[in-house]
Amino acid sequence: MSSTEKMVNVKSLKKFARLYFARKKLKEKTDEIQKQLDKMEPVLLNHLKEVESNTGLSLSTLSLEGGLTFTQHEIIYAKFPKGREEAAKVLKETGFKNYVAEGFNSTSVSALLRELSKKNEIPKEFKGIIDKNPKESLRPKIF
Repeated sequence: MSSTEKMVNVKSLKKFARLYFARKKLKEKTDEIQKQLDKMEPVLLNHLKEVESNTGLSLSTLSLEGGLTFTQHEIIYAKFPKGREEAAKVLKETGFKNYVAEGFNSTSVSALLRELSKKNEIPKEFKGIIDKNPKESLRPKIF
C-alpha cells in the first residue's frame, strides 16, 4: 500500500468507483432500452388504433393474461406556430392574461390548454396561434 493510500479512505473510494461505473453501465442500458421503446411505441399505438377502427372495440385500456394492462394516455402540450408574441396577444385578448408574463411559460399554457380541452372550451382565437400538440404514450402495469 502506498503512502497516499494509507492517508485516504481507500475502501470508500473503491466503493464510490464501483458505484460510479455501475451507474454508467445502467445509464447506457437505460438509453438502449429507451431507444427500443421509442421505436416500438408509435408502431403499437397505430396498431391498437387500427384494431379499434376495424373492430369498433375501445382499446384505451387493454388487459392481457398474466395481469398485464396497457393504457393509452394522451398529454396535450401547447405549441405556438405563429410565435410566442402572437400567442401572448391572443391569451391576453381571450381573458387569460394571467398566463402571460414578460417571458411566459409554455408549461403553464399547456396546463391551460389541457383544462380548456377537457371542457371543450378552447377559444376560436387560439386557432393557428396556440395549437394542441398531443403526445401519446403507452403505459404498462404489472399487478
